[in-house]
Parts: sequence; structure tokens; C-alpha cells
Amino acid sequence: TWRGVNNWSRRNVRMRAANSHTNMEGRLRGADGLNSGGGRAGPPSMGRQPGDSGYSSFWYLWCVFMILIHCLVIYFFPFIFFLCTYWFVFFKMQDTVYVMLPPSNNFENEDDDYYIIWVLIYLCFFCQSTWIIHLIYGQCTCDVFFIDYERPHGKDRAETPVSVWRTIFAANEWNELQTSRPTSLSFTLFVITMVLVGWKREYLATPQPNMNDFTEGDLNMILRFANTTWWFVVLELFQLGFNWMMIYFGREPKDQLFIDFCTMAKISVLVLDERYHGYYLHCDSPHAHADTDMATLTERLLAEESGHSTARGIPVLGDREEYRDIQCFDIYLTNGWSIWFNSIRSFLEREAREAGPKSTSGGGKDMPAYRAQQRQSRSFLRNSTTLRDRHAHLEVGAMEIINKGLRMFISQGLKNDLFWDVSPPQSLFGALIKTPPPDISASSAYNVLTPDRLHRYTCTGTYAYAGVHFYGIEWDLWLHNALTFAMFDFWFKDTATSVVCTWAIYQILRFFRGYFGTANLANRTLVDSTFLI
Repeated sequence: TWRGVNNWSRRNVRMRAANSHTNMEGRLRGADGLNSGGGRAGPPSMGRQPGDSGYSSFWYLWCVFMILIHCLVIYFFPFIFFLCTYWFVFFKMQDTVYVMLPPSNNFENEDDDYYIIWVLIYLCFFCQSTWIIHLIYGQCTCDVFFIDYERPHGKDRAETPVSVWRTIFAANEWNELQTSRPTSLSFTLFVITMVLVGWKREYLATPQPNMNDFTEGDLNMILRFANTTWWFVVLELFQLGFNWMMIYFGREPKDQLFIDFCTMAKISVLVLDERYHGYYLHCDSPHAHADTDMATLTERLLAEESGHSTARGIPVLGDREEYRDIQCFDIYLTNGWSIWFNSIRSFLEREAREAGPKSTSGGGKDMPAYRAQQRQSRSFLRNSTTLRDRHAHLEVGAMEIINKGLRMFISQGLKNDLFWDVSPPQSLFGALIKTPPPDISASSAYNVLTPDRLHRYTCTGTYAYAGVHFYGIEWDLWLHNALTFAMFDFWFKDTATSVVCTWAIYQILRFFRGYFGTANLANRTLVDSTFLI
């Protein structure tokens, strides 16, 4: 517990940046032909400024509380599971009766022998539910930006603009990943219903010391929990093992396929799940253009398959052999970087507000995109809640300016606390508990990128960045599904009803994750939700 709180603090606590005003006026506009309309200067201060050095006290205490209750579930669930398994094995599998179950009149009574187990299961369920809601909130508020490395086909970007369809396609794939999982809860619940109800294996939980006795009767709470939870364990491991086996037959995980697609499209991804921590997917292919014909794309895929393509890693790390093919990084940021990035967005927000949204004809209000935007409230640039506002931000070049600023950052074109260096990859244990590298502290003078090697240790090949999707929190979701089923099983004492309620609860979580995740993605990336289908 202390290690988790300490790691969170190291990731999210920074000292206030020095008051340094680096003049980058015109660098982000002029270089890409973005200064052609009116000669507006760049942001007045793109360097380090004084600012907030961390989260509010309430959010800090809330996150500490979430870590504590999550640790409680991690500690108590295995204890309850193996305790119930012990009674199931030694009671149901005995030939000569020498172990007897404690009598149970009402396990909700404090004097009942089962009361402590009942309390712990309730506690684990509500703690895990709170933890899942906390994770979904963090996923639906993370900052996402797509960095387009495509070069214009002509000399002037204004005359030959880069197509935005590759970015829209990447945003669609990211949107689909948000609620994807490596396993299927529907398959799990279908098999559980078939086995427990159809084959009457739910009566293995009757207090009869015989594994072959399926006579209907009252079910014991401890035996029932062990019986149903073991089916969740077996089916989860079966699906994960199947996915692992399919990797060796050429079926790559979805998070790896997303990286491959973005590489061919020359669309890199920066996602910030915390104020000073995030993930960077470097997906700039070595080819000059991604916007080309199908024959050329197929030829490049054949080169990738034969191993004749060049390294995919960040070019400035090309002289380090161990980093030449690394595309996914954990990124730890300084307070100065956070202020710099937010100052760009604040500047663009002011310019868009001064320019004002373009007027449209009355018929435009009947467009689905307009109606959808009227219902959204969050914003990448804080206040672009309607399609007209978002158009105003695009008119002042918000997407292009931030795109160029992030490209300059990745190419190490910025100095001081806007500079970054690479740190050796974490160990398996360090990657699992998100331990920051030794270079990171409250007084870090530069940003740090750490190669993501987590996918090498997991049976599903999951990258760390998938933690901002359902795909990366599979074990948390599985644990919540198992505890949800156990709770409804205690309440209704009916397997079919418990299956339906477990599926319904998960679908509610999935709906809210998809709905608010799509709204957040549209507002953060300025890709309208009309294109996210």
C-alpha cells in the first residue's frame, strides 16, 4: 500500500517551475505556413512559467483512498477465495467424513460462523466497484492527441494541405479500443449458465460430503462462492491462454495492431492519464508519405513482413541499438512542460474566442453533428462545446500548432525542462506497480521516456498504454465481474438471475465508458464525434 501511494506521489508531485519566458514567437506558426492569415504572432510565452505544482489536496487524498481500498481487495479476495476453496476440497472430496461445515442459520447475523466471510465479500464488492468507477473516470478524462508526421506533397502546406482522413481513421480505431477486452464476459456467463444450471453443477454447493451428489437442496454460502468463482477463474484463464496461443499463429493483439496501423498512417499518439505521466506511441514510418495508393501500402507491408524495413523507433535514439525498434514509451513530465503545453492551449483558446465561431445557415442546426455537439460539455480547449466553437479553434490552427509543438518536443528541439531523455526499461514488478524511473523526482529538471516492455511479460502481449482502455484493466474488470456475480448470487440465490444481473451491470459500465470516452476523444482531439462511428 505504501509503495503504491509513494509511486503515485512520485508520478504526480512536481516543484513549481522557474519563471522562465522562452520566446518561441512565430516558431509554431511560421514554419508550417500557419501565419498567412493576418500575421498573428505565436503564443507570448511558450516556456516555463509559474503555475500549480500538483493536484488539489482533495484529489490527492481521494487517490490515496482509492489505492488503499484497491489494496484491500487485492489482499482479502485471495484470502476468501482460497479459504472457501479449502472447505470445498476437504469437505466435498472426503471419502470418510471427518470434516464438517459450521452450521448456518442466517449468515447476516453477527453470531453466525459465516458472518465474517459475508462481510468481507460485501466489502470487496463495493471497494472494487468504487475502484472501477475511479478507473473509468480517469480513462474518460485523459488527454489524447494525434501527432501527424505526414509531409505535404508540395512545397507549401497551404497549397497542398495534408489530408485529415488518416487522423480520423486513427481516432476511430482508438475509439473502438476504449471498450474492447481480450476476453468475453458473454462467453463466460453463457458457459457458467450451461454448466451450473443445465448440468446442475450448482448443487455441488449443497452441504453433502459427496462430489457426485447433485441432489437439489439448500446451497452453502462458502461452497457456492468457491464453486462459481472457480468457473470464473477457469474460463478467464482459458480465454487468455487461447489468445496467447493465437499470437504464435500470427494473430496479434488489438493494441499491437493499433500501433502497426498508426505506423503505416504516420500518426503518433500522446496520451496523458495523469498530469505528469502518460504514454507516447511513436508511429512515424520511415517512408516520406502515408497518403498513397494501395499498391504502395501493400509493398510496404511486404517489406515489413520480410524484415527489410528500417527501424521504427524515435530517430534521435537511432544511435542506441536497444531503442531502435521501441515504439511505446511511458513518459514522465516536468511541471515546466505541463505549463508550456497548457499555455499553448490557453493561447489558442483566447484566439478562438476572439475570432468567434463562423455563422452558418439555419439549416445547419438540423445536422446530426450539430445536435450531438450541443449535448457535450467537456473540451480539449476547455470551452469548445459546440460544433461552431470547435470550428473556431480549427480556424485559428489549433490542431496544426499543437501538432508542430509536440513534434518539436519529440525531436528534442526544445531545451531546459522541455528537453527529454530516455531511461532504461523497468523490471516486471516495477512495470506492474507503475514505479517511476530513478531519474524522476519532484525536482526533475527534464522529461523522461521509459521503454514499455510490459507486453513481453504478459500472456496477452498487452502494452502499458492499454491501461487507458478496458483492454488494459482486464484483471480489474474480471474481479469486478466475479464479485458482482457472487453478490447477486447471495441476494437472489438463483444462478440465472445472477448471470443476467452481472451482464447488465457490466453493460452499464461499458455504455458509460463508451459514451463519455467518445465525447472526451472528440473534444480533446478536435475530431468531431460524427466521424467516430
